[in-house]
Amino acid sequence: MPHYIAVVHGDDEGGYSCFFPDIPGAYGSGKTLRTMKQSARDGAELLIDDWAESGRVIPMPSSLDVCAAHEDAQDADAFVQVKVDVPEGPKTRVNVMFPAQTLAAIDKAAEQSGQSRSAFLEEAARQRIAREMG
Repeated sequence: MPHYIAVVHGDDEGGYSCFFPDIPGAYGSGKTLRTMKQSARDGAELLIDDWAESGRVIPMPSSLDVCAAHEDAQDADAFVQVKVDVPEGPKTRVNVMFPAQTLAAIDKAAEQSGQSRSAFLEEAARQRIAREMG
């Protein structure tokens, strides 16, 4: 489940509101940061579900630096990470090439972990993306 950056603004009554630079149209609000985060997660997941049903590509989360540079984030009070459940969507077949020795090593590792080659490569790619994208 990816974590998206929410830009937080405090309000005059002591509550909070937020938006996601990566998920335009998704907002959250609440009297506490906890309730604001839950509201934001609910809103983001509803919007993302609609996008997935219509075939729209769901954006990957941006880094904090990218979100902080958003024009509406300049006067932010805080930034928080919000875990958002993103539907997987349909699989797409791709054709890739590997050196024979690398492919043999992939197949051996996939077999040892009880996975198909595709599942093994997908998991490895997700781990690398999570590590690189933070």
